[in-house]
Amino acid sequence: MYCKYDSAHILKLFADWAGYQDVEQSQDFLIDYFGARIPLRFAQYLSQKNGTKITTAPFPDDGIRASFIEYLAVVESVQDCSDIYQMAEIGASYAPFSVVCAKLALRKGVKKIVLRPVEASLRGHESIRENFMENDLITDAVDFQILHAAVIGHYKEVYFPDVDCTIDNGGAPQNEHSETDIRGVRLPLVKVPGVPLSFVVEKFSSNQPIDLLHIDIQGSEYYAIPMDIQLLTSSVKRVLLATHSRPIEGKMMEIFHAAGWRLIAEEPCGFTYREDLDSIEGMTTKDGSQYWVNARL
Repeated sequence: MYCKYDSAHILKLFADWAGYQDVEQSQDFLIDYFGARIPLRFAQYLSQKNGTKITTAPFPDDGIRASFIEYLAVVESVQDCSDIYQMAEIGASYAPFSVVCAKLALRKGVKKIVLRPVEASLRGHESIRENFMENDLITDAVDFQILHAAVIGHYKEVYFPDVDCTIDNGGAPQNEHSETDIRGVRLPLVKVPGVPLSFVVEKFSSNQPIDLLHIDIQGSEYYAIPMDIQLLTSSVKRVLLATHSRPIEGKMMEIFHAAGWRLIAEEPCGFTYREDLDSIEGMTTKDGSQYWVNARL
């Protein structure tokens, strides 16, 4: 693991943006440290935390879904934004990080918040809408558009698991139909549109840079990032990238560093070798994280 900052700096930064104390408790939600409501029907594994608040800063992780690196990218992106905040959560599930970003941006007093959650599973789209509604984000200040696609680096139809992505968010796009997914799990597969990252970037109409891309695309980052690194460098200030194999982690280091980006923090993925799988990404047991800042912007 690498991080540019020491723990004291991170904890102070998180404490400055804590919001749990301002949100009323409810038996239907878990309140996270930054004040976002997590509807427990979207996170059934958290049922034992029903009606509680997370009052401890997410360091080294939040104990529920993510390491501090993801929250560091979120907080810094909002802290550094102008009167318009723009963010895309790619591989969104029920868009938990979009919600946290929006809550923090509203707390800062940002006038307009533009969010583009991208999810390949159509079942996730209604969950995203419900999550925004439960967090009081259906307002004139929040412009959000859900994009139905799998970001794979180019335009092509692919197969994607037809599952509830709030329960199983490890689904990955496949070029061919099969009886199992890349993890060897037997799941129904349906055709979905595959797109490059440029498709997402072009959904932002403002001329100012996008504040954050949160990218969790189950191995497709290996193809999608190199295809559009020049576009990202000209139009995106920060990238939080979930990584899904050791080769991918090395490739992303090479690509971003060569393009002039600066690594703020990273943690390698968890991995268990399996002889029965063809896909290295299918052997990933825990996502890694890389947080990059665009030095040019």
